[in-house]
Amino acid sequence: MLQRPLPPVIDQIASSVANVVNSAPVVQANESLPMLVLISKDLAPTDQAEFASFGNVVVWKNAWKNIPFAQLQTFDYLIVDMRIADARTQLAKEDMTKYNVVHYVTFFQRVEDYLKQIPGSVITDVPVNASSKTDFDQQLLNEPLVEPSVIKSLFRFFAVCGSK
Repeated sequence: MLQRPLPPVIDQIASSVANVVNSAPVVQANESLPMLVLISKDLAPTDQAEFASFGNVVVWKNAWKNIPFAQLQTFDYLIVDMRIADARTQLAKEDMTKYNVVHYVTFFQRVEDYLKQIPGSVITDVPVNASSKTDFDQQLLNEPLVEPSVIKSLFRFFAVCGSK
């Protein structure tokens, strides 16, 4: 069967989508490291239960402000609320290479400055259909593939056309 080339408009959209997909590297969870979950929005009890179903969850308390994370009780997931000043102060003292880091934020907070200061993946929802701890951790560290949007593609296309 003879395959015809795509029209120029569709070809540009397809290549830009391919570039976005190819530019997103897959992060492998280091299973020997615990997960540090930095939240800037409330974590629902059902979301916290999802973490607990895959390991030991510890929620950082203000009373622990001068205690290094490594001296806390053993955890797989340490949840730290970035809205607490003492939590941020303690976090600044920590060696972040000892943790897999995940930022749990609202959609609008994905551009916050502190996200650049503390490297890690950024999620807006807790994964709910993981089959194992390894799968759950991988989903935490890697953003899901974005659903294609015709509206966004057309907007980008006309923005590029308008800039020429």
